[in-house]
Amino acid sequence: MRDVWNTSAMYACVFPKVVNMSRDRFFSILKYLHVADNEQQPGRDDPNYDPLYKVRHIATCLNSKFRELYTPYANLTLDEAMCAFHGRCSFRVYMRNKLIRYGFRVECLCDSGNGVVSNMEVYSGAGENEIIDLVPRLLPLENLNHRVFHGLSVFFCFV
Repeated sequence: MRDVWNTSAMYACVFPKVVNMSRDRFFSILKYLHVADNEQQPGRDDPNYDPLYKVRHIATCLNSKFRELYTPYANLTLDEAMCAFHGRCSFRVYMRNKLIRYGFRVECLCDSGNGVVSNMEVYSGAGENEIIDLVPRLLPLENLNHRVFHGLSVFFCFV
C-alpha cells in the first residue's frame, strides 16, 4: 500500500491526488479504523457467535454491490482466493501450493470471461464451503441460465 504514494511513473496512482491525503495520515487513520463495535461482539460460547463478526458488514456490502453493479454472463467459475494474513486467527488456513501460503480463504463466483467477481464467501471453519453447498449459496441470480465450472467439474444451474 505504501507504493500508492510513490511518485515514480511505474507506480502511478491517482488515489493520493483524489483524496488529497498524505501517506502518513492515511496509515494513522487505517490503524484505528474499525467497522464493527467490539463491545457488541458475542463471545465464543454464545450460540450467535460469528467468527467473521468484524468483517461481516464489509463482506455483505461488497456482495450486494457486486450483484447491483454487474450482471455476469452465462459461464461462471467457482474459484478460491487467498487474502494474506500472518496473525493469529481460528480460521486462517495454510496452503502449501499457493503463492500466498497463509491467510483467509475466500470462495469466489466469477465471470469466466473477464474474472469479475459476482459473489464471495469467506471460509470460516472446517466443514463449510463444500462445493455442492457453495453453488446454491453463491448463485442467487434469478431468471438466468448459468454454467458453473470448478476445476474439471461442470455444474448446470437453471435458476
